[in-house]
Amino acid sequence: MKNILLLLLALLTLACTSSVNSQPETEKPTNIIFLIGDGMGLSAVST
Repeated sequence: MKNILLLLLALLTLACTSSVNSQPETEKPTNIIFLIGDGMGLSAVST
């Protein structure tokens, strides 16, 4: 019984370790466009 618990504990410990990110780093966006609509007051946005 103790061997099974130790095995489960070891497997849980190995499962919780962080893995290396295999995805390449993406480029940051060069331009960000922020649109503000005309007449977008608090009453129009909150409905």
